[in-house]
Amino acid sequence: MKVTLKDGESFESRTSLGIVEKMKGASMFTEFKTAEAYMEMVVRNAWRFFGVGLDVSGKTESERAQSLINELVRKELARKERK
Repeated sequence: MKVTLKDGESFESRTSLGIVEKMKGASMFTEFKTAEAYMEMVVRNAWRFFGVGLDVSGKTESERAQSLINELVRKELARKERK
């Protein structure tokens, strides 16, 4: 799958967690060492900078990553393409 953020930056991976890991790796916010901490920061910043609340849920890190990607797409902060 390929996810392109509103700013035009694109990430490709076979899984949502892979996308989140690549987004984390490209982030200027390097203090976030885990995917979980990075996802929490994305949720906070979506509200802080765009006034958009993201409802991210799931029992596992993979489920939460999938939920985050779906929310970014639903709130038009990203678009998703299947490869």
